[in-house]
Amino acid sequence: MPDGSPVIRNESLAAGGKTSAPGVGASLATITTPPAGYYEVEVWAGLSGTVAAVDATNFELRKGNTVLVGLAVSGNGTGATASNTSVGPFRFRLNLDGNTTITVNATAASTASSVYHCTMIATKLN
Repeated sequence: MPDGSPVIRNESLAAGGKTSAPGVGASLATITTPPAGYYEVEVWAGLSGTVAAVDATNFELRKGNTVLVGLAVSGNGTGATASNTSVGPFRFRLNLDGNTTITVNATAASTASSVYHCTMIATKLN
């Protein structure tokens, strides 16, 4: 910058999509081996289709094979048709080594007629 101020450069990576009736451990969003650094990771998650109670707590953030946290999505939990429920962003700070993938996965088998929606954005802070 002309005034001599340091330039701060945030690099963001994103992944997401929708998955019909994901199975146990299915990946819902994957950022493969982001460069080493300290990141803010934001996750948006949602449900549509016909869901049951299992679907409302069936998202998890992983660093490599390690589950860091479960993510609760407040679906209707009654087995009735969901009304396109979504929540987020969930925000996390992660130190990544440049060799580890971060993912959002289904924890358990989902309801057969459910649709899972997920977006993950990782912004490098340093």
